[in-house]
Amino acid sequence: LKRSSESKNHSGNSGKEYYMCVENEIYDRSGNLLEEARSGYLADLKRRRYSKKTIQTYGMPLKDFISFLAAREIHTPQDVSADQVDAYRLDLIERRLAPASQDLFLRAVRNLFGWLESTGALFLNPCRELVIHKRPPTLPQVPTEADIRRLLAEPNTATPKGCRDRALLEVA
Repeated sequence: LKRSSESKNHSGNSGKEYYMCVENEIYDRSGNLLEEARSGYLADLKRRRYSKKTIQTYGMPLKDFISFLAAREIHTPQDVSADQVDAYRLDLIERRLAPASQDLFLRAVRNLFGWLESTGALFLNPCRELVIHKRPPTLPQVPTEADIRRLLAEPNTATPKGCRDRALLEVA
């Protein structure tokens, strides 16, 4: 979102200040530039052939973040500070989102601001110092010996299907 040297909008009206996105689209400053940045970032992901699911997965947290900021009267990327990002992290915790969901939401925000910084639309990245800890993978629970015995005793071996099921369980 770079300031355009033009002072006219698409219909030729002048007197307003406009900003230009990377794709040379002109946006009215009275609009929500954070939403425009979100749209530009998601369009860039699409251009780089990210899957639709990935784009949706990042789109929803960014919409949530923009709503969080709008409630605080913040509508431009330049007005977002590290304190607001920290407040958003606290909001996610207070809403009792799972730690993995918190990480996803914050990663989406960090990636958006990284993209804005890489395109030259943002000079100071409020997420530069944002740390998202990698969580160690959790191991699946292993069934106990008693659980295995109960499972093997379940098929009725008096029937052909029961014998088949018992054989499959023993091989697996």
